[in-house]
Amino acid sequence: VHQDTTVQQQHRMASKKYFSAAEVAKHNTPDDLWLIYKGQVFDVTKFVDEHPGGDDVLLQFAGEDCTEEFEAIGHSEEATEQVMDFYVGELGEAPAASAPAP
Repeated sequence: VHQDTTVQQQHRMASKKYFSAAEVAKHNTPDDLWLIYKGQVFDVTKFVDEHPGGDDVLLQFAGEDCTEEFEAIGHSEEATEQVMDFYVGELGEAPAASAPAP
């Protein structure tokens, strides 16, 4: 059973996508807009026109980390949860796969 759990964990890690800050920075237009929030990467392209604060604020941080500004605004719990609808991956490199225990 322990081995199955380890395999499941490795599968989840392998299926997770990782992006460099340089890769995220390429997605900086209204038609292709990604943001970094708390070390995670979000494709908010489909949300640009719906953002209650207007598209300007999203465009201001397009392709960049918006964590500090997002937190400073005091978004509702609902808004914070809604961010996960746009999740595409993690910022950084994929962790090295560990060798299975003998």
